[in-house]
Amino acid sequence: MKKFKFNKTHKISLIIITSVLIINVVYTYKDYQATKTRPENQLSMKNIVMNINNNLSSDYIFGDLYHLVKNSLNIYTDNHFIAFDNSLNPFYNSSYYMKNTLYYGSPEFSEEEKIINIDNLDYMVIKEITNYIKELYENGEKVIATFNHDAITDKDIIIVKEITYLSINDRIFIENKKENLISKEINNINSALGHYSYDGEEDSYFNMIVCNTYDYLETKLNDVVNKDKFDDNGYYEITYSDEKNNEHLNPIEYTIENDKHIKLNRKACFQKFGSMYGVYADKKNDKDLYQSSEYDKGYLAWIEYYTDSDLYTFTTYISNNYINYLISLLLVIGSYFLIKIIVNEKTKIEPIDKPIIKQPKVKRKVTNKEDVNLENKLTNLISSGQNLFIFKNIELNYQPNPLVVLGNKSELTKVINDLFFFTINHSRPKNKLDIKIENKKIYVINNDYCILDNDLQELNDVFEIIEAHDFQYSFNLSQNSYEIIIDLNIRK
Repeated sequence: MKKFKFNKTHKISLIIITSVLIINVVYTYKDYQATKTRPENQLSMKNIVMNINNNLSSDYIFGDLYHLVKNSLNIYTDNHFIAFDNSLNPFYNSSYYMKNTLYYGSPEFSEEEKIINIDNLDYMVIKEITNYIKELYENGEKVIATFNHDAITDKDIIIVKEITYLSINDRIFIENKKENLISKEINNINSALGHYSYDGEEDSYFNMIVCNTYDYLETKLNDVVNKDKFDDNGYYEITYSDEKNNEHLNPIEYTIENDKHIKLNRKACFQKFGSMYGVYADKKNDKDLYQSSEYDKGYLAWIEYYTDSDLYTFTTYISNNYINYLISLLLVIGSYFLIKIIVNEKTKIEPIDKPIIKQPKVKRKVTNKEDVNLENKLTNLISSGQNLFIFKNIELNYQPNPLVVLGNKSELTKVINDLFFFTINHSRPKNKLDIKIENKKIYVINNDYCILDNDLQELNDVFEIIEAHDFQYSFNLSQNSYEIIIDLNIRK
């Protein structure tokens, strides 16, 4: 059997191929880690929590932690969550936006006017009241509330302007002013911690699902904090694979129309609140400069609901960036044949008039071209992101004009999406942002913020798509502003 020998071509090719592979592996790992942490690739709740920490790390903090949590999270009621202060005392949860009330009339919900509103009470007091009523229910006892009142109408409706005294079965919860007291049997309670109703006979009901979920999150958070399980970004999660047969983490499976099977995964997530976890904190040089006050520190615990398709996985990353690896493969193959030609040419006698051979430039061909309305896509994206502009306090000046170009719809849509989120990520509160369409060109201008050349690497995919479509791009960077121009006129 003939022994294989490495010739000069093989050795040089092996060095180049190995170098390209190492560069690809290192670049892929770093880019994947950076890409999956982008806001658009995060699950909904974690994205919002990241924005709260970004706000805390900013030079301009809009409100204290309580109001940041309340204003940012109260619309995401599908996820059960509890917010805690730095001493692990809960102060807000996903049900707290509901009215906290005690019903003293018929258990029917039609008599909603016969209620005692306890919304003004502290979270911990409401929690004590709920747990105490739950205890009375489990012991088969009636619930009798004694409270102050201002008047009683002809329809036996008790008017209470402000609760100054409240006791339940002789246990006092509020004792600010003990005047004009009246006692009523409580048939129903709605609170941020649970729901209890009693119909006057044998049937009663207490919603333990929500209550147990909050208890689970509170218990787990204490364990995570005591054992310091958080990563460098102040985050920790518990998945179904970590705790099998956990009623709070078991996947939910159901079938929708057309017999489509849906599997909804759940995981418990825990995040620290603090300025040092925000995007504006300089963790390497001035860490002490960004230490939050005790009032701005805290924790959030929540149950995240998601499907497998919601996760940004390595497979998703490869499918979005496969063109980079095709180009690398072409470079490796081209390098091999180029080296082979060079080595072979050196062994030949050079002719007097040797022709100069130029290697053709490899260019990707764009397929599935169609007319794409980019003005419509950009307008819809800006419209759906209005809350984000308000939250980040960015002043937007948008000037749309008709813009329909011929190209691959999915690739051009990615250009608009990536450019939009790049601009949001590279803007600070009170920045004035100009986005306009003019003469088939998209202008993105921020005159209050500067970016570096390295930041533009985030738009490598965008620039590659533009070049493949024979379009052009340019940018102007200065010490306090940047301008990105996407020219969608065909290059001549």
